[in-house]
Amino acid sequence: MTKDEFLALDNKAQLKYLNEQAAKGLDGIEIPAALGMTKKELEKIGFYFVKNKYMLKPMRGYQTTMRSGNEEEFNK
Repeated sequence: MTKDEFLALDNKAQLKYLNEQAAKGLDGIEIPAALGMTKKELEKIGFYFVKNKYMLKPMRGYQTTMRSGNEEEFNK
């Protein structure tokens, strides 16, 4: 998968893909490298490698322009 294909996926699909790669035994450096990204780039969009799996921040924060999907919930 390329970086552009990965970024075109929704949050759940991205997380599923990353965790599938981790289940194959790849680590937190090899997985982003296979996508043509760095660990820092994944962290910037909200994905963190913790204890051999990826986790997604509930709110992505100010470092990215990508929406997390939770914004409407907090604007009520």
